[in-house]
Amino acid sequence: LESWLKDGLPKGTEAANKAGWLYRVYNEIAIVDHEDHPYVVAIFSKNGPEDPEEAKPLLKDISKAVWQAQKS
Repeated sequence: LESWLKDGLPKGTEAANKAGWLYRVYNEIAIVDHEDHPYVVAIFSKNGPEDPEEAKPLLKDISKAVWQAQKS
């Protein structure tokens, strides 16, 4: 299974993750190595789209937003 959260991180960023989905329920947790302050991000959503490819952009954007917030 691919990592939706890793897809939202800059190339070369280290992250350990566990992801999964089952009929409109999507979840992923990742420990992200961000400079001198690593962080954890976890997403659990239900009632998402049936097609995982439709859910991917939202989870990727959440990851990207968390990354940007950590830079502040």
